[in-house]
Amino acid sequence: MDPLDTVLGIGFLAVYLFALVAPPIFNRIGRHRLDKQASRSSARSLISHFRAAGRQLGLTLARGGADQGPALCGHIESCETIVDSRPSGGNAWTTTVVVRPAVPLLSDVSIHTRWQPVASTSHDVSAGEAPEMATGDVAFDALLQLGGHLPSARALLTPTVRSMLTALARTGAVRVDRRGLAYELHERPWTPEAIVALVRQVVAAALRFPRVSDVFAAVAEAAHGDPEPGVRAHCLATLLEEKPDEPRTAATLETGLLDRSDTVRVVAARALGERGVPVLREIAMRIDNEQQTAARAIAVLGRRLTCDETLALLDSALGAGRGTVAFAAIDSLGRMGDGPACERLCSLLCGRNEGLAVSAADALGFVHSPAVEDQLDQALLSASPLVRHAAVHALGRVGRHASIAPLRALIESSPSIPDLISAAHEAIAAIQSRLTDATPGRLSLAEGESGDLSLAEGDASGRLSLPREPPPG
Repeated sequence: MDPLDTVLGIGFLAVYLFALVAPPIFNRIGRHRLDKQASRSSARSLISHFRAAGRQLGLTLARGGADQGPALCGHIESCETIVDSRPSGGNAWTTTVVVRPAVPLLSDVSIHTRWQPVASTSHDVSAGEAPEMATGDVAFDALLQLGGHLPSARALLTPTVRSMLTALARTGAVRVDRRGLAYELHERPWTPEAIVALVRQVVAAALRFPRVSDVFAAVAEAAHGDPEPGVRAHCLATLLEEKPDEPRTAATLETGLLDRSDTVRVVAARALGERGVPVLREIAMRIDNEQQTAARAIAVLGRRLTCDETLALLDSALGAGRGTVAFAAIDSLGRMGDGPACERLCSLLCGRNEGLAVSAADALGFVHSPAVEDQLDQALLSASPLVRHAAVHALGRVGRHASIAPLRALIESSPSIPDLISAAHEAIAAIQSRLTDATPGRLSLAEGESGDLSLAEGDASGRLSLPREPPPG
């Protein structure tokens, strides 16, 4: 081939490839330039909005670079206030408002949103948060998490404070600690009016925190005056835990016994012992109250309810479809261990309702009886893995030597269910650890359970048996 033809061919191929590749590259470069121009234009617009909002709020524009975004700082009602908006990738912006009152808000309590803690450099999340706590306000607890000193949190989180923080947490990330209140919004405020409204909302929330001189007096006041029943119940429980012998706690208990909410009345009645039994009975027997509350009343009453009363509660709950109450009655029957109670539990264990059968198996784990053990052994053959699992756990608590063989059979027949096999091995170990009536001198290694001990089978008095091993060689 002529060298000139080769060169021309390569040239035409290069032109063809360039025509294919170049347009997308130039388009991408063009889009990048347009995006950068749009971002700079957006930043200039936002700086203008911040400047206008700063004039209305009495704040100074502290930063106005198009690359970093604008920032305002100054004081509003004696609170140091910082408003910062920064680009966070593409056309996205993150706006943070930090308000620091002259008097620190919380010395021993922290609050932050569950879904996204504030991540600004000036208000990052500290390590080692205290264990999670709840206020009893369902809307607040769904969005915000507490840490620190529980009584102080109860005293500080008045209904108004909870409401304002909940409103903020619905749209952004909130954090409150001794440094102040920080709020982070993952978008840019589009108008000066939006910036002003946002800052004033955060400042108002920071200023609503009360100055508490007597923490436990404030908790006692909330225990009977807060509009949320859950908050009243939690405050009453905190008083009982922290100040059980104070006259103020006793007076709050008396008030709690007359509370309009059964949730609070159960807490007070439980603490008052025998004086609270009539209230607990009334709550347990009603069928128009909250199931969790009725179930807790049944659990607290325990053996103060007769077997007949508990059976009647179970029948009533099953008839009304109140599953939580039914499960509480089943648990109570198991702890009674009476003949009629065991008969009913064994009936439920053999029934078609899987949930009731599981609950009955758990309850029978409190009953030490050969007849109950036989029923639990039979439950190991259930078609339901949940029922088998519950029966295994129950046998681990009350089973005797006779249950080891059925448990071994379960292990051999369920190779594909590792959790069940592990539970069965644990149950066998627990049963063997309770075998205190072993005949002296009769000891053997449990077959298939390396390292476990069990009674030797047959007349093998005075012998030690080991697993058979093939002869060497």
